[in-house]
Amino acid sequence: MNVQGFQFILRVRKMTQFEVNISVETLDNVFIDEILVADEELGVNTAREILEQSVFKWIDENTDEADRVMSAVMTW
Repeated sequence: MNVQGFQFILRVRKMTQFEVNISVETLDNVFIDEILVADEELGVNTAREILEQSVFKWIDENTDEADRVMSAVMTW
């Protein structure tokens, strides 16, 4: 998963016949957030929005301007 040039690991695990657990981690396996999804339509879209917001928050709290510049350059 790539957000603003930063790479993250997206893990999906089947929990039950009707539910999957989706989690996001850094490349260093630092847990960021997770969500349980049970609905293909609404659940998947909502989960994506929630996890993206968690990643944006993590980027804001754990990077500085130099990190963001380096990430932007790496997308060239």
